[in-house]
Amino acid sequence: MDRAVSKALGRVRQVWEYLVLRPKSEDLAWVGMVLTPAERALFEGMSPHDQAHCAKVARKLSAKSPPDWALKAALLHDVGKPRGYGLIWRVLVVLRPDREIPAAPRLAQPWPWALQIYRWHGLYGAEMAREAGVPESGCRIIQEHGNKSLADEVPWLGEFQWADD
Repeated sequence: MDRAVSKALGRVRQVWEYLVLRPKSEDLAWVGMVLTPAERALFEGMSPHDQAHCAKVARKLSAKSPPDWALKAALLHDVGKPRGYGLIWRVLVVLRPDREIPAAPRLAQPWPWALQIYRWHGLYGAEMAREAGVPESGCRIIQEHGNKSLADEVPWLGEFQWADD
């Protein structure tokens, strides 16, 4: 299968998962044991899809016996995507991304807002996690979770990216 077809099928899978993936009760109970109340509030603020996705990634990462801060990062890596960042925005920004859009100031108009979330949700999420008390090593994973070039430089980032694939 060529790369373009594989990428397209991956995007179809992401849409399907967005529509059907919801957190399991056992995952939510586990999250309650891993995260502090402030961290858990962040997790609960994510969309049900993002909660389920982050729990799935964290469960897979847990097989590698990560430190607590890396597990917290896996559970919160998409916290920079607000609950209202729905399927339509997620599809449109992938079709027409703006890699040059600045992280700040945060924009309120719908299209620029959606582009900023797509491009900078790792940074926004790291800021939120830092305020909730996540250790700096975990915040670095959240901030750089999509940056494949740093996989060998940031502790546990490569393992996280393996779990997120």
